[in-house]
Amino acid sequence: MTVATTAKAPAKRTTARKATRKTSETAAPRSVDVNEAPAEIQLPKTHPIYGTKKLYYYHPKDGSEPIIFPHISTCRPTALFFYENRNVDEMHQAFAWMDLCEIPTSIGRRLFLLPDEEQGELLRQWFGGLNLTPAPEVSPPGES
Repeated sequence: MTVATTAKAPAKRTTARKATRKTSETAAPRSVDVNEAPAEIQLPKTHPIYGTKKLYYYHPKDGSEPIIFPHISTCRPTALFFYENRNVDEMHQAFAWMDLCEIPTSIGRRLFLLPDEEQGELLRQWFGGLNLTPAPEVSPPGES
């Protein structure tokens, strides 16, 4: 005698799932400095990679996790750094700054997976944190 068994079909979901993406009206600001974040945004004061450095957060338009860089003011370029990057295009200068700031490849890669418009926005905002002071006036050698 053979007994046939039938598998019970999984139950159908009868309730709608709640939306998990933030709408543009409720989304957090697009970029936030952890030291200037509004009280309702809870951002960590320390980071597992960057430690207690001041941080820069960029919130992608697609609602994915923020891209976190150390604030550019925490990176200390030397005169040699500037000299070596004097004739380099803007994209490669960004790479050099990311290396200088020790941004891991996995985090930097997320920047370049963004649409072009957002890449530009993130980099403009991140570089906007530089407080470059003009070099002191220097006379040519032998003149004073």
